Amino acid sequence: MGIINPDVYVTNQGIEKKNTYISFYNHNVNMRKNGRDPSSLNVYEVSSVANIWWDQPARESDKNTLASVFVSTQLASDAIGQNLYTILYEKLKAMFPNAYDSVTVPVAVTVPDAVAP
Repeated sequence: MGIINPDVYVTNQGIEKKNTYISFYNHNVNMRKNGRDPSSLNVYEVSSVANIWWDQPARESDKNTLASVFVSTQLASDAIGQNLYTILYEKLKAMFPNAYDSVTVPVAVTVPDAVAP
């Protein structure tokens, strides 16, 4: 599961690339109670790291990433039962507003006709 960013991404080396692939692949989701503000006792911070690859095939081939971005959001205690990855993907999409969900197209498998004995 990931998103494709059609906007130009500029690497640290100054190379411009469109259609980079961004995913939380191989990263844990962290959740901790927000203890900094006493008025937010029922608020949790949910966070993870999303990696940016050249494109989706680069991710699927285990190529090196171009960069990483930290993604964090606040979550009320009554929302804890929700899918945390989905919540973080929504936050990630807000960071890359033109990005769209990556769709993996299943490969059609042709099964030969059975041969009668």
